[in-house]
Parts: sequence; structure tokens; C-alpha cells
Amino acid sequence: MPGFLLDLEGTLVKDKSYTPIPEALEFTALLDRLGIPWLVATNNSTEKPAKLVQILKDKGFAVNQERLLSPSLMASKFLKREGVKSIYFIGTESIKDFLREEGFELREDYMVDAVVVGRDRQVNYEKMKTAVSAVVLNGARLFSFHMNRLIMDADGLVGPSVGAIATAISFATNKEVISFGKPSNEYFSKALEILGISNPADV
Repeated sequence: MPGFLLDLEGTLVKDKSYTPIPEALEFTALLDRLGIPWLVATNNSTEKPAKLVQILKDKGFAVNQERLLSPSLMASKFLKREGVKSIYFIGTESIKDFLREEGFELREDYMVDAVVVGRDRQVNYEKMKTAVSAVVLNGARLFSFHMNRLIMDADGLVGPSVGAIATAISFATNKEVISFGKPSNEYFSKALEILGISNPADV
């Protein structure tokens, strides 16, 4: 049986307002009637997974925790597996709260195990300097929620996305950045596992 990985913004919803695309509601309902598995495969790096699920449910989508895969969920599992305890995080307060709830120590200085880059509209030189110092002076590893270069903001202008910021830190430190989100192999392997499908050609 086939399965579907469905992107969020621009596919299921119009934008960050999470206004549903009407045909997306109809399509996911059709998949459910046909018994075809589907998963919201998003690179959203601004909302907690549980909050994102609730937003989509409120908008009419039959989504639960098992039907959402986000970089936040991938980050928690990956960082724990790698033994990371302390993090300097560039991103939203919502994701900071999520990482704390997952048991990580979030610090505002460079004495950390890892630098993790998410979506941050207030990114500035001081944040970048702390991140670079963590990698260069403290040997912190560098991670990114995803490697998207650009993002369209509500004002219609295009700005640097998560991957652009992570790449700048990587270039400055000459250290590899590891991504949790699409299109990393780890992300898609987890997505296939959740769908219960072994052959990517069936998705």
C-alpha cells in the first residue's frame, strides 16, 4: 500500500497563519477513508510539536502526535543519542521551552556541548558570536533544524532561513553542520518508519 508525506506550509496550509487549503482538508479526509497512511512532514522550527498538532486539529485536520514529524522531535532524539546535555539555541522561545521540557540545559553563553540553529527573526551579531565561540573555543558541535536557504515572510519579502544562518556559522568555524530536518536521510528514514513503509518508491 502507498503512503503520503505531506508538507505543511504551501501544501496543507497557506502560510504561518495555518489557514487550511480547502483541497488539502478534502484530500487528507479521502486518504483516511481509503485507509492510506499519511504523515505531516514539516520543517517547522517555530512551534512545539504538541502545539502544532493542536493548531492543525483546530483547523480541521485529523492529526495527532503520531501523524507529525518535525525537526524538534528529530532534534530531541538525535541530541540525546549523541550525549548532548547543554545547548546554545538560536530560535524561538517556544522551541526553547520544548528543549527544556525534553531535559536539555539551555544556556546563554558559549560553554555548551552543542549549538542548535532554528528559526530566529531576532538573530544578530551577538548571537552569532556566541554560537561561533561555542564551536571554536569550547568544541561544541553544530546542528541545524533544517538547511532551507530562504523563507517568505508575511510582508512578502524573502529572508535568510535556518540553513543560511547555520551555514554562516559553519563557514566561520570551518565545522560541519548536521541537519535534523528535510532532506536529511535520518528524517526520511524516520518518516518511513512511522508510515510503516520500507520502500521509498511507495511514498
